[in-house]
Amino acid sequence: PYLLVVINGETGCITKFYDKINKKDWAAKDGNFGGYSYVIHGKERIIQYLKDFAFDLEDWYLADNGRPGYPGISDQIYRAESTVVEVKNLDGRGTAKVTWEMPAESISDYGNAPTVTMVVSLAEEAGYVDITYEVIDKRETPFVESGHFVFALNAATPQYTIQKMGAVIDPDTDIQYGANTSLYCCDRWMTVSDGGYGIAFLPKDTPLLSIGDNRIYIYAKDYKPQKPVLYWNAFNNQWGTNFPQWIGGSFKYEFRVYPFVGTWNEAGVPKLAEEYATPL
Repeated sequence: PYLLVVINGETGCITKFYDKINKKDWAAKDGNFGGYSYVIHGKERIIQYLKDFAFDLEDWYLADNGRPGYPGISDQIYRAESTVVEVKNLDGRGTAKVTWEMPAESISDYGNAPTVTMVVSLAEEAGYVDITYEVIDKRETPFVESGHFVFALNAATPQYTIQKMGAVIDPDTDIQYGANTSLYCCDRWMTVSDGGYGIAFLPKDTPLLSIGDNRIYIYAKDYKPQKPVLYWNAFNNQWGTNFPQWIGGSFKYEFRVYPFVGTWNEAGVPKLAEEYATPL
């Protein structure tokens, strides 16, 4: 009675995320809602970041933030090569499991996982959708890489709110000029509103978020999102201090997605997010 979710059998992405109560489809027309993207970042991107971010080109800065000796490759973007979708309905709950097999080159030459799965779960009497991803047997690589779960939204006049460290911020207005405008750390929830309707994303395992495009190794002093596309970061190895530079293994990520009407406060999004993060 609440939601309709349609999945493309060829791409495995969600092509319709329809709020039946408010008659609003949140999936963008290009069909990349819920997809997985793996990117190898090239040398030109890294050099441009060093130029944009630096106030002085000291040796330590270049070594710590750059990649000395990095090969002269360009950005490589990989999405699924083949897709299998399995649908099950049992005891008032429906699930669709999408299995993506990734391109061989992204596995053998770089560090992509051979297989990534997405399970979309919808209960009969629930006004939300649970989405679980698994990145299976990811390989280590010294190349600069990032993996994202991408949600392209149907929003003509998007407004964003991100909850972090007990506060709620609007990335368009509440970030100091010259600070980090590319990557936001979402503590419990974030919302996108469009004309009185909203959608809330509750990430359990992916606090790092970019809006508009993949912002790994990109710095701008006053970036404003131009497109309503959410990039939830599953992993990256940009930073050289206090972070692993080789990422391997199998990983699981969970989201809950709520459509609503009115403001995030009127819809009680903080309460919904807290109940999801720390259930009784």
